[in-house]
Amino acid sequence: MALAEFPGKRKGVFPWGMISMRIIGEHPRSRGPRRSVRPSVLRGRPEARVKWYFVWASRFAASLSDKPLRLATREDSEGFLATLASSPGIAAWQMEQATDALTILLGSVFGQEWARTIRIPAPPPPSDVPLPKGDEPAERLRYAIRCRRYSVRTEQSYVFWVNRFLAFCRNGGIVQDTDSV
Repeated sequence: MALAEFPGKRKGVFPWGMISMRIIGEHPRSRGPRRSVRPSVLRGRPEARVKWYFVWASRFAASLSDKPLRLATREDSEGFLATLASSPGIAAWQMEQATDALTILLGSVFGQEWARTIRIPAPPPPSDVPLPKGDEPAERLRYAIRCRRYSVRTEQSYVFWVNRFLAFCRNGGIVQDTDSV
């Protein structure tokens, strides 16, 4: 949705009142309560990202079918995010963006307190990554890195530095010589 589509608006100013009314389905002149996204909630977010909040909120509203947004529950939002997480081609940053959009929509616009604690569901582990063999920190780290599809060199580097830090902790850390001070 380009800014030019909204006549009478200055360039660079995103019309949140119009957008939130479209998502909610209430016209500003209707008798229902007027809800819009407060500018303070959106402060500090880049305009390019903010327009995608509208897209995620619209997709969430469409997933509710005939249910009004004001009646959305935690289960609805978690179900939407779980479906989104299992969709092919959805990256982690898109999941964070969709979660942020739902938090703004349901928490700030509708004032639902539970919406401020929406969490991204953990993705299922890839089927081709073997489970860790032991309970060692290095094995658990390797498993987490492989689930995230990091490179082999990154895995080797992370494991090296973790092992080095653990050896440092086992040896008692830095011992200062009080005689030389």
